[in-house]
Amino acid sequence: MSKRQKTNRNRRNYDDDAEGWTERLGLSEDTKRGILVVFLFVGALLGLLALLDVAGALGRWIEIALGSIFGWSRFAVPFVLLVFGFIYLYPDRYEVKRVQLFGFGVLVLSIQGLLHMTIDPAVSIDVAIARAGGGYVGLALTWPLLRFTGSMASWIIVCASFFVGILMTFETSLEALFRHSSRLNGLFRLKWLSFRYGGRRGEGGDTEGVI
Repeated sequence: MSKRQKTNRNRRNYDDDAEGWTERLGLSEDTKRGILVVFLFVGALLGLLALLDVAGALGRWIEIALGSIFGWSRFAVPFVLLVFGFIYLYPDRYEVKRVQLFGFGVLVLSIQGLLHMTIDPAVSIDVAIARAGGGYVGLALTWPLLRFTGSMASWIIVCASFFVGILMTFETSLEALFRHSSRLNGLFRLKWLSFRYGGRRGEGGDTEGVI
């Protein structure tokens, strides 16, 4: 028997064991999804309490783990878990494909790399130990890139991975991405101008009334 045949056979046996385990428990798809949602919400709440330092010794261990893995991004982990919890809570409203999950993984890794690439390479290990930058994930990504490709090429690779992750996560195109970004830019600019000049008109009106 070849190595590939053994691998395929082991994979089939693993899938059969997994299916048999869920069948023996008698869990439906809705039940398994509900359990996943509970774990996501509990993880989000525990992570938030840990970051606020109000979860005792367990919270300190969770904060150390999140900081070591994700660095500065640890503060976003509870909110990401909440978002996934709501997504799986309403499967009819939000459909998540495997390619989107893979794209989200690429996006997270690229963000960790970008955060750590803002650090001086000479102290990148110390920064990861201090639970800053992109954490150990960012260090594991940027160290070989900077060593074998250089700074400029590393920035290009990580930035390209960032955009690829966005495109895969939201299943969109570059054209649609740029179109939405230009709309958001125009909206924020309009809000800023209305706030700025509207505030001045209000000050002028108040001054005029006093005079």
